[in-house]
Amino acid sequence: MENYKFYRSWMYDHMYAGRRGLKPIFEEGVKLFITWAFDQECCREEGGVRCPCLKCGCRRIISDPKEVETHLKRKGFKENYWVWTSNGEEMSMNMPETRVNVAYDEQQDSGDEEELPNEKSQKFYELLKEINTPLFEGSSDSKLSMCVRLLAAKSNWNVPDQCLEFFCQMMLDATPTKENLPRSYYDAKRLVMKLGLEITKIDCCIRGCMLFYDNEFGTNDGALEECKFCKSPRYVVRTKAIDRDKKRIAVKSMFYLPIIPRLQRLFASMHSSGTGYSCWPVIVTPYNLPPEMCMTKPYMFLTCLIPGPSSPKAGIDVYLQPLVDDLKRLWIGECTYDISRKQNFNMRAVLMWTINDFPAYAMLSGWGTHGKMGCPHCMDKTKAFTLDKGGKSSWFNCHRRFLPKNHILRKNMNDFRKGIKVTDLPPPRLSSVEVWNMVRDLPKFTDNGKAIRIPGYGDKHNWTKRSIFWDLPYWKDNLLRHNLDVMHIEKNFFDNVFNTVMDVQGKTKDNENARKDMELYCNRKDLELKTLPNGKLLKPKATYSLTPQEAKLMC
Repeated sequence: MENYKFYRSWMYDHMYAGRRGLKPIFEEGVKLFITWAFDQECCREEGGVRCPCLKCGCRRIISDPKEVETHLKRKGFKENYWVWTSNGEEMSMNMPETRVNVAYDEQQDSGDEEELPNEKSQKFYELLKEINTPLFEGSSDSKLSMCVRLLAAKSNWNVPDQCLEFFCQMMLDATPTKENLPRSYYDAKRLVMKLGLEITKIDCCIRGCMLFYDNEFGTNDGALEECKFCKSPRYVVRTKAIDRDKKRIAVKSMFYLPIIPRLQRLFASMHSSGTGYSCWPVIVTPYNLPPEMCMTKPYMFLTCLIPGPSSPKAGIDVYLQPLVDDLKRLWIGECTYDISRKQNFNMRAVLMWTINDFPAYAMLSGWGTHGKMGCPHCMDKTKAFTLDKGGKSSWFNCHRRFLPKNHILRKNMNDFRKGIKVTDLPPPRLSSVEVWNMVRDLPKFTDNGKAIRIPGYGDKHNWTKRSIFWDLPYWKDNLLRHNLDVMHIEKNFFDNVFNTVMDVQGKTKDNENARKDMELYCNRKDLELKTLPNGKLLKPKATYSLTPQEAKLMC
């Protein structure tokens, strides 16, 4: 029974002091209970759930989940209902002794044999139990919660260390029960770090050529003193003899947050079963979750912080090596304890795809997104052209080839590019194997420490490298490898349309060069530039742009 009390302590800790609202942990726990209870055999036999609220006391059967949720949120659970026996649960003797945040759990086969956690998981549970002991009988705070609040004060308001030391001593002096309070700020920080997830600091070449690290897949660069490509020193060069005995400082470092322990924590908790410097975060999120949980903050794992200040471009593969190594390990499998089934299992995971804006697409996929062949679908079959006056690549009129063969707009030679009738079919959709055959022999950035210009770039193809993701054994079988973040595209598209419609000086796309190109490619006499007697050019007002008076009315 004691295990259940600790495991489900959220059941009787449902409101903040002064009845200032329900605690999130209680609301999540109620949702779990309802999901679990309505899936039991006794619920189907009785036609509903025996409501365990303080008023109903498991005597009343309710068929509406929303009504049960309302009862529990208003009245709370009945006393000492740690084991849900009235709702079909049997007491287990092997429940891990840990406090967990209960949220979502799919009901597993009741015939599965329960197991004790593996050694690594058990150590975590034991530590969690130890530091979650209430400060005193009846207290809703524990040593862990007090330590977290101290660290939050440091983070939120930049409280000096000496001030936090004073707070710790003041609490010790004013409290008769001192055993579970942190003795100092250092004590609080050390305790929370024990529960924290691993963070790895990896030295990098200052030019982004390589990482100084080792792995079990053949990389043994951890002991190098200089870059094996450009020969740049790994550490800051000390000129004074007095400084040479001090700890060596790397010229450039990145932070990697391994994803394996984060994925294992998902199963270890019922809750989840200003400076001018720039950096690039890499975030991984698990997809085998309910839609309402996918892509939410608790399940977005920061894995890499790629240092700036300049963009890594094709060299992003250097910084992704630790992540790809973890993904290779997850393909093989990692022993993990699932608290919802109370079993150890071999956790395996695959990278489904990336989500990025268009410039990052080039960095991750290896297909350059600049120039006439910037479209990763059309590739060398593109119909893009370079504007004569504007000098930029244009995909105007390229969309008509995607229309049905007999579509009337294919024959229109007046409203698109003048004098052109489109008979071409859409470019073929390449299979994953066909793409793999195109990139398998391309140079890898990590093998050379720099991008190697591939013959034919910009003319026959736009490949800049073989992406590091092709090192994953399953990547060539993925049907969809990269996704474009619609938010960035929509924002850029809106800005251009808005500035053109509002005729914003310096930002509108309707400039003189655009009108000159329009005269060359389109049949729009009303928009062509007019030459005045004094030699200057008059740009006729377009019907799609607003006058200053109309713009003021709109704003």
